[in-house]
Amino acid sequence: MKLKPWQLAVLTVLIGASVYLSIIAYLAHRTKIIMTDKVNRVGRVVTGTSIDETAKAIKKFHAACNELPNELASLLLAKSCWPADKFDQEHLKDGWGNPLRYRKIDNGFELTSLGSDGQEGGVDQSEDIAQRFQLN
Repeated sequence: MKLKPWQLAVLTVLIGASVYLSIIAYLAHRTKIIMTDKVNRVGRVVTGTSIDETAKAIKKFHAACNELPNELASLLLAKSCWPADKFDQEHLKDGWGNPLRYRKIDNGFELTSLGSDGQEGGVDQSEDIAQRFQLN
């Protein structure tokens, strides 16, 4: 079967459009992967900063009040030994906007981020990030 010139032209345009759309879809997928990776790296960096800043505040609270706070919200409440206005409440969240978890342990405390999904466990960007801090 021989194609007429206009049929050949339409077929050429359709094949070209199909190839073009395939390339666009691939690039969009690739860009999404790259951007997701960057967002996750930023989330981990912000989480590390939040954990460090919160740990510093807890240690200062301990030094000033001679006790660990019962919960992280205590860092935001003024006490006779603690001026709450010196702590930025944004540090109580991880890099994905989820609240940090806090618990007292023997001679210290632990701060945990539940990762990007805010759920316990997980892998990659959803992996929990926990740090323990000892008091001297």
